Amino acid sequence: MNPRRSDGGDEERREVEVRARTVDEAVARGLVRLGGLSRSEVLIEVLSEGKGGLLGFGAEEALVRLTTLLPGEEPRVTTTAIEAPSGGKAPTAAAEAPLIDVDAAADEAVAKDDEDDARETATEAALPGEGAAAKAAADATAQRPRRGDLSDGEVEAQVKDLVVDLLGKLGCTAVEVAREGTLLPVEIDDEESVVFCIRGKGAERLLHDDAEPLLALQFLTRLATTRMTNTWTNLLLDVNDDRKRRVKELFHLAEQSADLVEREGRPVSLPPMTPYERRVIHLALRDHETVATQSIGSGDSRKVTVRLKGQLLPGV
Repeated sequence: MNPRRSDGGDEERREVEVRARTVDEAVARGLVRLGGLSRSEVLIEVLSEGKGGLLGFGAEEALVRLTTLLPGEEPRVTTTAIEAPSGGKAPTAAAEAPLIDVDAAADEAVAKDDEDDARETATEAALPGEGAAAKAAADATAQRPRRGDLSDGEVEAQVKDLVVDLLGKLGCTAVEVAREGTLLPVEIDDEESVVFCIRGKGAERLLHDDAEPLLALQFLTRLATTRMTNTWTNLLLDVNDDRKRRVKELFHLAEQSADLVEREGRPVSLPPMTPYERRVIHLALRDHETVATQSIGSGDSRKVTVRLKGQLLPGV
């Protein structure tokens, strides 16, 4: 959504509403869309905090509205009720809420995936100017076992049967599992992911709670596939093309951030992401002429910063 302008006397306000999986991510995207503003330059209204729903049903994205401040106004965060709950009183229209620290906050649930972290390190190592540390990281990653490509049709069929069987035990008996191409919207030469998409009634339950059930199922399937092939396979599971849409959004976010960094000359920090999502950002901007990506932080708070090349930041 493009920023809207509203009359503010001698100054003009800019306003944007953004939906995302979490409030923190929606705020971060809104700041990028407003031209790379900081939290101290906007009024943040949390219109909806979103919800995971019951077993994935009724899930909603978070919705925030960001409005640029006029000179002399103080930054603040408010929570605004869109409608009153059924059978209850309407909450206060603008209840004051604690200021949200977007850059420090982590997603409530992210996958613990050491292999994707290692791939992310290798991707960063391909960037210029990283020196001996990057070479050491690349050498360490090169010593890991070769990825299996599941070229054996029998193994692929076993993977499908395994996923269907596990889902059946969870009550999802009307699903189909199909081998898909890459999740990436563009062709990447060294992309080695093997993608299986789950479709059918009840499959959307895997997406609730920030897709924790899907990530758990993916982990179990990877372990089983490793035993079958005796090689580690970068196997990814998708549900009704949800992750493919998400990856496309991340590519767009990366491009927006790169344009902003080129224009303003200052780094843009993206919200915390899963290891695979961070790697998507690295890949999206890997061949960019003027900007580079760098991961900062650790654990659930690890995030990608887009910066000008040669503008190495501390805290890797």
